[in-house]
Amino acid sequence: MKKVDALSRRPDHDNGKGNNDKKIVLRPEKFRVIEVREDGVWKKVREAKEWIKEEVRGAVEAREEG
Repeated sequence: MKKVDALSRRPDHDNGKGNNDKKIVLRPEKFRVIEVREDGVWKKVREAKEWIKEEVRGAVEAREEG
């Protein structure tokens, strides 16, 4: 009988050869950085997150007090 260890693999186990044959690699020049200004919707999102954080903090404090 064959001794089994942590590095043993079954003979029919996939070794990963050819895994990336149908993959497309995108070059960095295909991407661009965009500037996100903090106005309009993004400003409202940030403000809403801060408001929610404060509301949760207040609720936790109120619960702990009593």
